[in-house]
Amino acid sequence: MASAPVIDVGPLLLDADADAAAVESAVAQVGAACREWGFFQAVGHGVPDALLARFNAQARAFFSAPASVKRAVFRSADNPRGYFDDELTKRRRDWKEGFDYGGPEGNPVDGENRWPDPDALPRFRETLTQYFDAMVGLASALTAAVARSLGLDPGALAGALGRRHASLLRLNHYPECPNPEGNLGVSPHKDVGMLTLLLQDDVGGLQVEHGGEWVDIPPIEGAYVVNVGDMMQVFSNDAICSPVHRVVPPREGSRYSAPFFYNPAHDTVCEPIASVADPKATVLYRPFTWAEFIGKRLAGNLEDLGEEVQIAHYRVQSAPGTQASELRSQQVC
Repeated sequence: MASAPVIDVGPLLLDADADAAAVESAVAQVGAACREWGFFQAVGHGVPDALLARFNAQARAFFSAPASVKRAVFRSADNPRGYFDDELTKRRRDWKEGFDYGGPEGNPVDGENRWPDPDALPRFRETLTQYFDAMVGLASALTAAVARSLGLDPGALAGALGRRHASLLRLNHYPECPNPEGNLGVSPHKDVGMLTLLLQDDVGGLQVEHGGEWVDIPPIEGAYVVNVGDMMQVFSNDAICSPVHRVVPPREGSRYSAPFFYNPAHDTVCEPIASVADPKATVLYRPFTWAEFIGKRLAGNLEDLGEEVQIAHYRVQSAPGTQASELRSQQVC
């Protein structure tokens, strides 16, 4: 069975003197993958091997640390950054533990960074900060490519992100699961931001729903799995759709992964870009701020507080397909 495309994104990272044909080819491949799959694997991304090695080592060191070290930075309803082992996805507990880190500037919506005891993990904070910065650069280049694939200026989506973007880096550890058929590492869901860049190990378990079937996203050493999020769907007026995906936990051993969620700034007004759609097309979403959306979403992740907010809740009443069934957790694009 076919899987999501593998794309050399190297031409997208070069300066203005880069081979124009190579750049246009990469843009076209990214656009096609986003429209057809919502997923692709990026190689040639330029993140240094040495940084990847340090980052992977620190992630494993954190999850191997004593429980007291991890639970000292346990997240809470008023500060959802830090360690957790009780995440809910679609109101079902995930088979995983994790650690969330955002940009250095804290905020009332998604909290302040919590750092484990430096005596226990002396290089953890420095390494994650360096890695976060590398992810911002790569995600920015890929977002510009998506914009170009939509016929927009490369910077057309940058205004929703900018220096104040509310991006999040997550470390995931999926422990051995004796009954993976009865549990999921992460239940079927859609990511909420603009793009997600995932570094996964060689264990596998990530699957995307495509053509009515679950399709594996096989590990490729050194590659990033890139997928579209809900806000990209909103800004593109459904020209690009956020895909449903899930994680099957390992029957033996452990799985490690690290998604970087490239998110808008909290005061960004999320709504379709008029120039994406045909002038006669219906604008499918009413405006809302990222702070409003993510605040409601975080409440659902931390506690079972009822129906989880979805972008379908923001579809305009005159848009087709706004029946109650579409307000379920897995709306169809």
